[in-house]
Amino acid sequence: MGGIEDVHVTRRGLLQGVGALGGVAALGGLAGIDARPAVAQDRIATLAAEIGATAVTPGLTYVALYFDPFLPPIISDTSNRVVGNSSVSGTLQDLVASVPLPSGVRIKEVAFVATNQDSSSSDPFELHEIDLGTLDDNTIASMTFPQGLSPTFQSVSIDHVTSAGCAYRALAPARPGHAGITAVRVGYQGPLAFHPVNPQVRKLDTREPGPLTGKLLSGQTRTLSLAPDVPAGASAALVNITLDATEGGGFVSLFPADIAWPGTSSINWYAAGQIVANAATVAVSPSQQIKLLAASGGGAAHVIIDLLGYYA
Repeated sequence: MGGIEDVHVTRRGLLQGVGALGGVAALGGLAGIDARPAVAQDRIATLAAEIGATAVTPGLTYVALYFDPFLPPIISDTSNRVVGNSSVSGTLQDLVASVPLPSGVRIKEVAFVATNQDSSSSDPFELHEIDLGTLDDNTIASMTFPQGLSPTFQSVSIDHVTSAGCAYRALAPARPGHAGITAVRVGYQGPLAFHPVNPQVRKLDTREPGPLTGKLLSGQTRTLSLAPDVPAGASAALVNITLDATEGGGFVSLFPADIAWPGTSSINWYAAGQIVANAATVAVSPSQQIKLLAASGGGAAHVIIDLLGYYA
């Protein structure tokens, strides 16, 4: 999937957590926010109306960031964004803030409070997952806002399990005109207990005969059952995915079998004849199934999946 540079943020800047980390709250989105004296009380009241009064889902824990973690570190020109209730002049740099999410939890909701004061259609507000080892960047939630002057609360439902060794960043787009960001809120289930499978179990090898044999082609989707090694009631699986005998370039996405492709990537390849591997945590469907999807400009690859454990 597109790298961090595609959204005008350097990897170094993103991994350092551009903007101060603050305004973190759990369970409903307001606890602790008004304890910071630098935040104007009228904006706290506005946030209460925009996020705090918004219905929450029973059983989810919420982490919320107020607008100030998104303040850009560099001011050098006259491009305008709205952060909170202030117009900010600065470089056309996407606004990024760290979202403190524990590993092994299942993200179910992502919401932004924002405005789109441009005459053009809104660029997406996004939640990204960055592998701190490989620097691979995946967009796990994305939403756009209709044009308007008043802050709007907008949420999307997703099903994504957080991984150890990954960082999570909320991104508000930079563009000419006014891109408004007030807050972001993430709701999750968990934490989940990890159950290792030892020794690991090979669940798929497309090089071998079987119902899923043959290279995964660009645009092709296949469904893989992880049962019985992943039991009923499990939320996610930890797998090692290896690509062999690649052609061209592209990526493979792993995701639950009961949802549409969420626009994510689990592993990438860049040339013919590569052997690449990556660990991936993937949510599973109620029937313990996942889907594999390949996307590229016509490439293909053999896929090997080894089950390392599951979360329940």
